Amino acid sequence: MKLDSLKSKLKKEIHNKRHPLRKIQKKYDLCKKDDDVVIIGVTGSRGKSTTAYLIHEYLKFIGKKSILYSSICVDSPVSYIDKNQACELPIKDTEMLLDIVEQAENYKAEYLVLEVSERAIEKGYVKDVPFDIKILTNLNPYHNKDFYDPEKYVEIKKTFFEYSDENSVNVFGLTDPIMKDLLSDFITSSKGKNILFGSRYISKVSGFDENKIDYLLTEKTDSLEGLKIGISFKNKNHQYKTKMLLSHNALNITCAIAVVATLKCYNEDLFKKFIENIVIPGREVLVKTNNRKIIVGMSLMPMLEELYKYKLLNDIKNIKVVVGAPGLGYKTWLKEFTDDQYIMEQTNSRKAAMDYLKKYADYVCITESDSGATPVEEITNELKGYIADYLAHDVVLDRKEAIEKVISESKEDDVIYISGRGNRNILCNGRDTVKFINDLDVVLDILKKLGWEINNG
Repeated sequence: MKLDSLKSKLKKEIHNKRHPLRKIQKKYDLCKKDDDVVIIGVTGSRGKSTTAYLIHEYLKFIGKKSILYSSICVDSPVSYIDKNQACELPIKDTEMLLDIVEQAENYKAEYLVLEVSERAIEKGYVKDVPFDIKILTNLNPYHNKDFYDPEKYVEIKKTFFEYSDENSVNVFGLTDPIMKDLLSDFITSSKGKNILFGSRYISKVSGFDENKIDYLLTEKTDSLEGLKIGISFKNKNHQYKTKMLLSHNALNITCAIAVVATLKCYNEDLFKKFIENIVIPGREVLVKTNNRKIIVGMSLMPMLEELYKYKLLNDIKNIKVVVGAPGLGYKTWLKEFTDDQYIMEQTNSRKAAMDYLKKYADYVCITESDSGATPVEEITNELKGYIADYLAHDVVLDRKEAIEKVISESKEDDVIYISGRGNRNILCNGRDTVKFINDLDVVLDILKKLGWEINNG
């Protein structure tokens, strides 16, 4: 099995505390042979978690044996990790990568899908992994500006593709006008076959020739009911609909199609059936009840912009948000996440989030969210200070109570967005303490208590 070489290198590295040289040789193309595993690596500034999950779930949907390591979840039948839990660092260190390799061998996996962060690339954890497909969902040089300057950030991502060989496939996304100028550098520095996906709109505004895009998003309509999209590839336009929210998911779907088609696993009817009702754990789950809409998700951005667009169209009345911010001092944090750089990043992100709320929300309830060793009152007071004179708000320290307050006091045609935790079940409320809370479960319990029926239909 081709992972044997990687496994030996990882064991040697762990023993010697040094990273080995890359000498892995590919022996096959993307048509599987015997017990070979096809390895797919997904990186990017945004969308990598969702794209990795879509690829993995579709492969399972058509009966393939696939393992997924992403921040959305770890899905490995031979792992002790709960699939329903979010995973902050899918590839934390060399030891974790060795565990993944052994799981793929023990499960006799046909596919292994890995979300690859800039940290995993920078530290060299994945440079020996014999990826068959490497994916760049998108690239924003300023995405992690508090940890990396833009030039270094781009170089780290580019390094990932420099590890490619002649038998691998690179999938690049033209998902933002800025990518037009960067694309040639990535293509030049990579080896193997290159496949492009993107949108007609981005092609037009950036001046990029859409005829050079292999998988082209040609049309999109969106609402709180989901997305309807058209994608052109192999000289045909294909139509899809999905309950997934957020416009950028149209490009995530386009990328996933490009990958499974490259794997020779794409089936038109099966993919349409798969994508129509797919739910991404922790990523914008919609609950319709009592003439209200409740959305449980992760990030305020760009969700509130989308909701504001629907508000202007008179589809909703008020946008009400439950929000918190993490503190410092998790017992399990890595050292690099506890220095002054991280503190600055947190401060900048909190202020940016509150400025964003002032622009798009009608009301906000500030509450706890992984306060760690920082007193929750300190965090909520900071957040309140940013919006006190600009936006209707309340502070409710207990998260369950905050969610119940906003739901029970809402009016018909309101949209409630519960942000920040997605499908996480563990909330760190002290340096050494945690409590268990899942936002979606809390919502469902509250609706049952209120006697409100769910009508997602």
